[in-house]
Amino acid sequence: MPPKTKPSAVQTLLRSLVVQSHSLNAHGVQPADVVIEPDVTGYDLAEFMRTKELAAIGETATLGQVPKIQQLLARLDPQLFRTKVDVPNLSRS
Repeated sequence: MPPKTKPSAVQTLLRSLVVQSHSLNAHGVQPADVVIEPDVTGYDLAEFMRTKELAAIGETATLGQVPKIQQLLARLDPQLFRTKVDVPNLSRS
């Protein structure tokens, strides 16, 4: 097993902010109807060169929640937020 490297001061500071943010978010998102949580556990907070990968992970997680969001919006106002099943066929034959 290779020896572990000591984290830099910046990495330590960023990690402490992540822990603090996670704790605050855990309380803040409780009343939310939809919470999008992309799995980025394999990434370091300072990996700015991997933004495209991280954005793709976020997009995938978001798209996975779209049906639930559509369903919740349709419950709020069925006329304004129709689901795909509810949309009438407007094509002319």
